[in-house]
Amino acid sequence: MTTITLVKLPDGSLRGMSESDQVAKNLLNQDELKDQLKYDPDSGIFMRIKVNPQSRLKVGDVAGSLTGEGYLCIMVNRKLYQAHRLAWLYMTGNWPKNQIDHVNEIKTDNRFINLREATNLQNRQNIFMPQINNKTGYRGVSFEKESGKYKAQIRVNNKKINLGRFDMAEEAYQAYLIGKAKYHTFAVGNKNA
Repeated sequence: MTTITLVKLPDGSLRGMSESDQVAKNLLNQDELKDQLKYDPDSGIFMRIKVNPQSRLKVGDVAGSLTGEGYLCIMVNRKLYQAHRLAWLYMTGNWPKNQIDHVNEIKTDNRFINLREATNLQNRQNIFMPQINNKTGYRGVSFEKESGKYKAQIRVNNKKINLGRFDMAEEAYQAYLIGKAKYHTFAVGNKNA
């Protein structure tokens, strides 16, 4: 999955732009970013150090607003960027080649220590919360009506691997966690992460 940054065009409309588009168009570099914002890597907060005099914004304001997906976005030079991607650019001088993973799964925690570059498959390994439609309350566990048992499964390289069927949801979840430690080496808490 390609990460898309929303960019405000001169006509006021928003357009999704991939990382390769951003590099090709040279939308923002580290110097331009540091001219507009100060980033505190220990708190993950961006503060405005330069503003348009006609703007409601003030020097010293915390920058950013929440998107519908729960990420912080910041307007820089009339373009909208995800804060975690700006943090990466600010600290490394480069746009991330892939996605940025929030290690602790908190989308608004943009402390640099909580950010790492990841492929889409790696980023998906660091999800521990069950999906919204999961009725068992455990990620990787579903109830199988036919057998009357709880089934543990894990996805590896876009393929489902069956980890077994169990009488209790908790037992199935333990099997899932063992599978996660074995197959999802990028996930936090795994020895190989």
